[in-house]
Amino acid sequence: MKNLRLSLAALFCLVAILASCGKPGNVAMDPAKQKQKVDSIVAAQTTAFKAEAEQKCQTRMQTEVQAKADSMVNAKKAQAAAATPPPAAGKNKP
Repeated sequence: MKNLRLSLAALFCLVAILASCGKPGNVAMDPAKQKQKVDSIVAAQTTAFKAEAEQKCQTRMQTEVQAKADSMVNAKKAQAAAATPPPAAGKNKP
């Protein structure tokens, strides 16, 4: 019984595939039209990809530049603090 169902399902799929191949709507696209369609799809996807990549790059650049700037400021502050000796206790300056 299982084999009969499987055979009928396979036969139905085969008939459906063969029936769809002969329809007039399945005419091959002209190579020039096909190239034009592919080019338009690629151009649209390329534009979207470039915009997304640019946005990610800008976000990353801002984050990394801010972190580097903060690091440089902190290093300069630490250097200035180390170069300036603390005032001596008990000495009064006139």
